[in-house]
Amino acid sequence: MGFGEDLRCPQAHAAVMRLLDSELHLMEVMNKWMGQRAKSEREFSVQLHNMAAMVEKQERPQLGAGQDHISQLNKSWGVLVSQTDFLSQVMKKRSEDLLDGPISKLTLLIRDKQQLRKTYAEQWNLLRQELSKVTKIELERLKSSYRQAVRDAAQAKRKHQEANKDKERDKAKGRYVKALLRLHEQHNEYVLSVRAAQVYHQHHYSQIQPALLSALQNLQQEMVLILKEILQEYFDISTLLHHEVVRIHREMASALTAIDPHREYDSFVHQNRSVKEIPACAEFDCSLLEDTEKLNPKEIELNDLTLETIQHKVYQFSKRHALEQCRQQVVLSQGTRAKLEAQRLILKEKLDQLGSKDPPSALKLDPDTISLSSTSSHVCSLCQKVLLPCFNDSAFPCSCLQVLPVLNLPQDVERPLGQQDWYHGAIPRLEVLQLLKSDGDFLVRQSQEKQGYVLSVWWDGSCKHFLIQNTDNLYRLDGQGFHSIPLLIHHLLSSQQHVTKRGGVVLMKPVVRDKWVLEHDDVILGQLIGRGNFGEVYSGCLRSDNADVAVKTCKENLAPEHKSKFLMEARILKQYDHPNIVKLIGVCTQKQPIYIVMELIQGKYDPVGRNICNSFKINCPIIAPHSIITIGGIYCM
Repeated sequence: MGFGEDLRCPQAHAAVMRLLDSELHLMEVMNKWMGQRAKSEREFSVQLHNMAAMVEKQERPQLGAGQDHISQLNKSWGVLVSQTDFLSQVMKKRSEDLLDGPISKLTLLIRDKQQLRKTYAEQWNLLRQELSKVTKIELERLKSSYRQAVRDAAQAKRKHQEANKDKERDKAKGRYVKALLRLHEQHNEYVLSVRAAQVYHQHHYSQIQPALLSALQNLQQEMVLILKEILQEYFDISTLLHHEVVRIHREMASALTAIDPHREYDSFVHQNRSVKEIPACAEFDCSLLEDTEKLNPKEIELNDLTLETIQHKVYQFSKRHALEQCRQQVVLSQGTRAKLEAQRLILKEKLDQLGSKDPPSALKLDPDTISLSSTSSHVCSLCQKVLLPCFNDSAFPCSCLQVLPVLNLPQDVERPLGQQDWYHGAIPRLEVLQLLKSDGDFLVRQSQEKQGYVLSVWWDGSCKHFLIQNTDNLYRLDGQGFHSIPLLIHHLLSSQQHVTKRGGVVLMKPVVRDKWVLEHDDVILGQLIGRGNFGEVYSGCLRSDNADVAVKTCKENLAPEHKSKFLMEARILKQYDHPNIVKLIGVCTQKQPIYIVMELIQGKYDPVGRNICNSFKINCPIIAPHSIITIGGIYCM
């Protein structure tokens, strides 16, 4: 099997030309690739040399007590630097060897390959032209002359037969003889040309063309052998397993192995050992208790006089701890955080010991003068307002607190959809994932992609979304139709039927709107006071009490993930109730556009919409775990 025996047709010739072109392209890519490798080796060697020069330039003798200390780490470091410099020399030599060896040879081979392709194409075209000339062009010319001679002879014969006079008959006979002679000559010439074409055709396909293709195959195989030797030489030069490179890395590995962290500083410690004792720590001064009664050192005094103060301090420590974790700009030491936690734990331990009992009396007064009921009610209300928000902070564990079960309030199915507690309006789909937690949790929202409403249910570890169909003024999912969506939801919830026939989803518990949800009609928009990343900011007032508010709007054409980030501000603000942080009034999600309503900081605004006031209350950035969110989008200077 070879080129000469199997590649005879023009299609095979076209395939051979494509093969030559692809091999030329491959060799050019190899040449560029090797050139890039040589360039990289050269640049790498320069960088390695610059590293060693930088160390030599910047290295300075150690100052102070450790000046005479020469550790194993320093020795190993010196070996790494010196061997790296030697490696740069090896890389430089390898770059030069690549340029002088494989790359130079490959350049010459590409030139020879191009010449071979050109010569082969010329010879092939020449042979095809000669074959076409002998077997087609010449035969077509003779056939045309043959046909003309046949027509001339037939015409001369017809005129000879039609001639009446003897003189005309003699002339016609002479012309007929000449035409017949020319016909016979053309016949003989055509027979000879056909035979010659047959012989040349057989010779072309049996000897001439196979010889050309066989010569091409031999040269191709020889060039492949040369290319193999070039690639082998490139591999031998560029391999990272070269004995010099291996030796260098072994030296580095030995130097690193010699480093013993446990014995590194033995000599240094021996030379610079401290002789003084550790300074005394602060202790409780017991002399302060000489003129007091029933006060114990190192213990918090909890009684009816100090209860409110202790609870307030616990709240303050908890909030300070939470703020320290949230603010990325302020990095406190571990000691400060440990101090706050220790103080909080001492106070919390005392409160846990007290439990639901009344605190002991600090004053020895007549029991009749103390109102136990008032004290008890005061403590309970104070615990609910101060202590529980403190321990609900995410920075502290709250496993000791009992979570009351959620009460399912009866629903009035006759109320409009917008007044149903489980209708959440135009909240994004990503926001739904934050609300649904357990199997059977559900809510109804406005669809963002289509006109209509969507029933979202958490089931089997994922959130399912069902588009509520409205045909002929009847609302349905996969079965019976109802005149309103509240009737449909009430039927599915009370009958415990599957939402769809194909799935096993069942409605268990509605997720109701929280206290922050407002209606759009509850807010009266005023003038434009600024613009944020998500939309415009307006001043306004509440329709109920005419209180001034700031209203942030969300653009309707924002992507769902951006709308979710917009609502994330409201979720963060819900957790804070501080005099120096802007207060959240509510969120309007019943329809588009979505509003976030906050208290308005009084002051004037400059032309770009920034609030300029003298109040300490600022619209400050809250640091979330994975992003920085500027609440309000308007800063107060």
